[in-house]
Amino acid sequence: MFGPLGKATFDPGDVPQSYRTSYPELQFEKGLVHEVASRCVNDWRHSVRAYVAGPPPVVAAALKTLIVEARLAPGEIRYDKFT
Repeated sequence: MFGPLGKATFDPGDVPQSYRTSYPELQFEKGLVHEVASRCVNDWRHSVRAYVAGPPPVVAAALKTLIVEARLAPGEIRYDKFT
């Protein structure tokens, strides 16, 4: 889903309509992971569990955004750093 440096490798418009129909609660965004999180926090801050995966610098930036800007409890964030 995300390539080097956290850039999305797909255009949200390319998500098959069958997925959009089957999972209407999913929202698709394009951009750097931490920037997308920052844009969206006000919409979902109170009812979310965040999942983040990627290279260590990407995960670190996303965690900082989720904890500092979104004020999510660390227990509501799952992450995996990989190289």
